Amino acid sequence: MSYTTTIKAGQVNNLTNARFFASYQVDWIGFDMDPLSTHTLNPDAAQEIMNWLVLDNLMGEFANRSVEEILHLAQLLNLRGAQVPYEVPTAALKRAHLTVIKTLALDMPVLPMALDTNHIDFLLVEPGKQEWSALDAHTQRTVQDWTEDVPVLLSVPPEQ
Repeated sequence: MSYTTTIKAGQVNNLTNARFFASYQVDWIGFDMDPLSTHTLNPDAAQEIMNWLVLDNLMGEFANRSVEEILHLAQLLNLRGAQVPYEVPTAALKRAHLTVIKTLALDMPVLPMALDTNHIDFLLVEPGKQEWSALDAHTQRTVQDWTEDVPVLLSVPPEQ
């Protein structure tokens, strides 16, 4: 059996980090576009950073945004992908030819026992403060079932 790993550098919000990850040829560079995040980039700042990069693997990390806002920003910034929370419907994003990552945080108060894995390319499972071994067997099996349908993405946040 052969395994491949896809690496996405996340929460990039400055040119230094963007160029660092570009030099290591990570598969994706994610720019935080969550208006409630402390790492967020406004579209002008994101565009300024992206203008220095000659890459096709740029994506927006969209939480607290509607599908319409995501589509607008993806087109405005010429993004190739979108990372969204698990509850965001993704069919319109796939129709716009975006690579879609759905994020699931294991430290949520209640994990969804069903996850729509249609219209997504990767599942980003974020452990948060929850250790995998501390999860109950049913939750572990549920997450494993999802990973049989969709590749899991490894996300590397920048040093703060």
